[in-house]
Amino acid sequence: MIKPTDYRIKCPFYISENFNSINCEGYLKGTSLRQIFPSKNMKEDWQRKFCRKIIACTGCPVYKNANEKYDV
Repeated sequence: MIKPTDYRIKCPFYISENFNSINCEGYLKGTSLRQIFPSKNMKEDWQRKFCRKIIACTGCPVYKNANEKYDV
């Protein structure tokens, strides 16, 4: 398991991040997805809205997509 680079992240599909991007588990087994934002501030706004709250992360389109592979 890869440790998150931001201890505040609650989303189970978060992998890591860079200055203006977030890496998440992809929608297919063994894949990942990178979201690239125009600025660091926009990335942090996204994280505050979705990634840092376990209830809110379920509203994230990446979460919904990645979670589908686990639905039976």
